[in-house]
Amino acid sequence: GSKPASLPFIEIDKERVITSTESLKLKEVPKEMIGIGGGVIGMELGSVYARLGSKVKVVEFLDSIIPTMDVTMGKKLQKALKKLGFEFYLGHKVTAVEKKGKTLIVKAKAKDGKEIELKGDYCLVSIGRRAYTEGLGLDKVGIETDKQGRIEVDADLRTKVDNQGTTPKH
Repeated sequence: GSKPASLPFIEIDKERVITSTESLKLKEVPKEMIGIGGGVIGMELGSVYARLGSKVKVVEFLDSIIPTMDVTMGKKLQKALKKLGFEFYLGHKVTAVEKKGKTLIVKAKAKDGKEIELKGDYCLVSIGRRAYTEGLGLDKVGIETDKQGRIEVDADLRTKVDNQGTTPKH
């Protein structure tokens, strides 16, 4: 499986600084939601909250939203989301997320060095997902993982251990 990824300096408190998991359990509609990450999950959840009345601000490191998809599709989606009131800060690197009571301050820096501060009552961190393999004991049975915790496989999607628990002969 997988779990939401984060940045090392962001503390996901699951109350105000949240992931997609907590965003589905909120007891109130945010007045202003800051989304970190312009991928599919963030745009989908942001659009739900925008339709419910939230002001949504999105900070994306790359120069377009849904950057792994077709560029034209991303532009059309951005245009539609702007009609819902979205604000986009593309090409910005998040440098800090600070919590002051019920207000969150997200600081980011553009490629030209200009810094911005966005304020909101919730911050949705949706920068992707990472493998959920930690603590499974894979190393005890000879299965190797990469730096991101993903299971190492060959071109035929086999690990170094066959289904009998022994190293296969390649």
